[in-house]
Amino acid sequence: MIMAIELIFRNKSQESSNLTIAICYRHNPGSSDDRAVAWQVIKNCAVGNFHPFKYPLDFYVGASDSDGNYMSPIHADCGDSFEVVMESSGHVLKKKPGQSSSPDTIEVMNCLDKGAISANILKSWNLFDILKNIYPQSKAAFMFKPRIWLGVVPEHVKEGDIMTGDTLQNVNTELSLLGINRANIVMSGGGDSGRDISFALENIS
Repeated sequence: MIMAIELIFRNKSQESSNLTIAICYRHNPGSSDDRAVAWQVIKNCAVGNFHPFKYPLDFYVGASDSDGNYMSPIHADCGDSFEVVMESSGHVLKKKPGQSSSPDTIEVMNCLDKGAISANILKSWNLFDILKNIYPQSKAAFMFKPRIWLGVVPEHVKEGDIMTGDTLQNVNTELSLLGINRANIVMSGGGDSGRDISFALENIS
């Protein structure tokens, strides 16, 4: 069983501008609760160049509290459940025994008496998703399908940024990674080609 999908971004466009590309996971595109974090950001990748990266199939779960403390991430698989509790030394993120309410979901429960938490999902130690303002006795539930979204974003966007508005709307190419071990993500178009910038998977295995 593979642990990560090997991907190579290749700039085969005709665009002379220095484009910044964001890769993320979008929830409910086009809806009012659509959200996405810039998981990978590719900068200064000129025409003819390439940028390799991996998409791990597992996750890490972290959390932060209302006092500004961050709890060390814990390895997670779909179906795992976690909780933030008060212990003698302070707030602690722990893995709960048993499974979450769905085998496709990762859950983080706020078991504190007071204070909201944020629940974070990481891949390759980069922030992949976040849910904020999880109040006591409520939980965050994350569900992911094997897919990513890509698009051209302003040059100031960096990894870990929460994307909204026009920035997020421009990250609108959806690529399914289901059943893929490795592939190239090819950017084409732009410049004098008369075509918009586009992204496609090639050399899939």
